[in-house]
Amino acid sequence: MLRENVHLREENPYVVISTTIGVHGEVRHRTKTRSIRILPIIPEIKDALKPREATRWAFSEGGRPYHIWRLERIWNSACKKAGIKINLYNGLKHSFGCQRIEQGFNKSDLKEVFGHRDMRSVDRYAKYQMGRVGEIMRGKLCADLVQKKNEVSNDAK
Repeated sequence: MLRENVHLREENPYVVISTTIGVHGEVRHRTKTRSIRILPIIPEIKDALKPREATRWAFSEGGRPYHIWRLERIWNSACKKAGIKINLYNGLKHSFGCQRIEQGFNKSDLKEVFGHRDMRSVDRYAKYQMGRVGEIMRGKLCADLVQKKNEVSNDAK
């Protein structure tokens, strides 16, 4: 995200989504849908968008934007440990959408925030209840721990 697209000093801070960064770090002056979107900056993330260093990137290290491969490496490692397969972009977007639906957000509002053209795209988020997914994951983790404990007990005999 380019720093010049982040407007924090306004009475109602906002970010302009009009560019993307290619895999080689090049700035592309278009989005996937070729549309410009303006989104409000909510107080919970405003601090994260404050400049940390003098650079044109909103999220950077050493004056350069975070490279997608670095973020994907962290994400893929976490997914492997959790036993799931989903790419970074879809995983973060899906997680955010599911959490908002679970918190009672209106699906029409979520459609607008995500820029979806079709409500069926938003319906995917409503299929999952994150609390239930957490219960399932905890159950799997507990079952794995019990199995390991039994294996250790059997080895000791």
